[in-house]
Formats: sequence, structure tokens, C-alpha cells
Amino acid sequence: MGNLINIQISPEFLESVIRDEVRAFLEKHELQTTTDIRGPTDEYTRKEFLKLINMSWNTALKLFWYNEDFKPLRYQKDNYARAPWFVCAEGLEWFKKWERENRRR
Repeated sequence: MGNLINIQISPEFLESVIRDEVRAFLEKHELQTTTDIRGPTDEYTRKEFLKLINMSWNTALKLFWYNEDFKPLRYQKDNYARAPWFVCAEGLEWFKKWERENRRR
């Protein structure tokens, strides 16, 4: 009998990998989806969140990412330094309110 390796992957991580791969494929072939791949959600990956708010990572870091009111709305699901960030749906609502109060148009 050969050596066996058991690997455990969380469903959330697997879903995010698949979603990223589908988006990369669509971008490579210059295709677009007309709706969100997941549909309504209660959380967004950092990349999804930044795309929704139309802001770069560096700008978000500089303007509000470390805001004490925003901190509870962002989180990492795993306990390692490079774990992906997520933002709950309330974080998007918080950002919209923050933007109205802080950004000049």
C-alpha cells in the first residue's frame, strides 16, 4: 500500500479559489459576467470589496482600513499571517456611509 496524504480544505477557501480562477479565466478571454458569481452574499473577499468600492488596496489602507469603526467589519478566517481578508456585508454599508461623510465629490 502506498503512502497516503490527507488534506483538509475549508469550503470557504475552496470557493474563493474557484471564484478567483473563474474570474481570471473570464478576464483572460475578455469575457464578463452579467451578475455576481455568488449572488447575494453576507461577506466579500478583500478583492471583491475593493472592486465594489472602486478603490485600490493602498488607498483603502490609507483612508479607512484601520479606522476603529471599520475594524470589526473585516476579518481573516484563518490564523496565519497571509490569510485572506474578508469584509462582511455591513462593511460595505459602513463604507458607503463613510464615503458620504468623508469624500468630496
